[in-house]
Amino acid sequence: MRQDIVKVYKTVHTWTGIVAGLFLFVAFYAGALTMFKEPIARWAAPPPGGALTAPEGWAALVRQAANETKGPFTLHLRDGEDVRARVTWKEGERQMGAELDGQGQIAVNEAAPSVLGELVDNLHRTAGLPMDEHDGAAVMGVVSLLYALALVSGLVILLPSLVKDFMYLRIGKNAKRMWLDAHNIVGIGSLPFHLVIAWSAVVFGLHDYIYEAQHATLYEEHHEQRAKGRDDPAAWLAPDALLAKLRTAAPGFEPVSMTYRRAPGATRVWIAGHDPAHPMRDGNVGYALLDARTGALAGSEHLPGVQQGWGAVLSTFFGMHFGNFGGPPVRWTYFFMGLAGAFLFYSGNLLWIESRRKRQARDGLPVAQQRSARIMAALTVGVCLGCMAGVSLSIAGARWLHGVVDALTAWHYILYYAVFVGAVAWAFCRGPARASVELLWTCAAMTALIPAANLSGWTSVSQQAQWLDATAALGALAFAMLARRMRRRLAMAAPDSVWAVARGRKGGTQAEAAPLASG
Repeated sequence: MRQDIVKVYKTVHTWTGIVAGLFLFVAFYAGALTMFKEPIARWAAPPPGGALTAPEGWAALVRQAANETKGPFTLHLRDGEDVRARVTWKEGERQMGAELDGQGQIAVNEAAPSVLGELVDNLHRTAGLPMDEHDGAAVMGVVSLLYALALVSGLVILLPSLVKDFMYLRIGKNAKRMWLDAHNIVGIGSLPFHLVIAWSAVVFGLHDYIYEAQHATLYEEHHEQRAKGRDDPAAWLAPDALLAKLRTAAPGFEPVSMTYRRAPGATRVWIAGHDPAHPMRDGNVGYALLDARTGALAGSEHLPGVQQGWGAVLSTFFGMHFGNFGGPPVRWTYFFMGLAGAFLFYSGNLLWIESRRKRQARDGLPVAQQRSARIMAALTVGVCLGCMAGVSLSIAGARWLHGVVDALTAWHYILYYAVFVGAVAWAFCRGPARASVELLWTCAAMTALIPAANLSGWTSVSQQAQWLDATAALGALAFAMLARRMRRRLAMAAPDSVWAVARGRKGGTQAEAAPLASG
């Protein structure tokens, strides 16, 4: 391949990666955690105060909710720590719930659901951008286009030496060579996964805008015609009767909740559930749409195993993005691939920073680190480590904040952004080398708080909680090991590196810092 062509693709790969890398690190790290969004939400929620209403009382609760609110309300079919009431609905910013008390009377109270899983999911979809979720997802759709371009250009760069260099990790004094080998191994080894994630993220982030453009330019405006008149909740089929009709239409679908949405003359019931044998459209659930009065299937566009045509194609895209098929083996695979993806973007930034210094030295010029390299180094350390520390503290805080603060959702975001913004500011104030060691210890401490919170608050002995605590403990140990290795390599960076930092001249020597986790 001609070198001028390779050079063009290298430039494209570098700048698309640099622009998108930090956004994608947050999205991939949070995305790895969304594989276990439900267990995290259950870990963060206190045990329910009493038994939830049995199925024979569901119909009465549904009618009560219909009288309490004109908006949608949800009947939860499965018990769990994160389910605080059998039927829930929104009143402004408050979530209300209805249950049968000990005397068989319906009691309406404010419910306090766990929102921790939603925080992690929001970070995955928007990278934590301070804007509306819809707009944040659209920005990430554009970032995903750059991501796909970086993948293709990176493959073109590596093609001339792919056979010779693939799976070749050269560990030695040349840290940049080692990082490049590791970057290439992860990038090529997980290329199919990353291509799927990139293109499905484009669809996920931009599909609303694509649909709006299609309706504005290609299709005539269409309004669904519905029967007029009052929709009486007394005419609705009981929840168990609706579920029986759904089992006939989709035997493999396992429902978990029923959301009632009223419209003039008709009420539709969105039944969320799982079907591990098929990709699902929305995170880890699919949907069946039923008529509340007849139980007839009113829509199957989101029902796994029943979809046809373009709906099935879209669900395949979404399912492959979320990894919501194949059960635990696929989820754990996606978890580790998500962490590997975060490493890919982090290592790409390190390579760009060090390549600029090496290029100057090769040209015989005096090496003076430019402001752009120092800014990118500080951002890389602050954003990456701040994201991980902030998520850990927000998870741990769920146990200590419950019952202490009123706006629990807001406090989860306050904890995350306080640590994240603080870490970025710390990296700029202390410099990337010093800050990388200090923030790694911060990550270790924040992650260790997760199992500590389970011991100091209410203790959950469920298998899911034990897995979460064990994974957090291993994560804290890994961060501590990285921090110690960082400290041991402080004297190994070149004096002209952006990572070098003078700590004084005891004995006429100068201590220097190495790149983050370069050991």
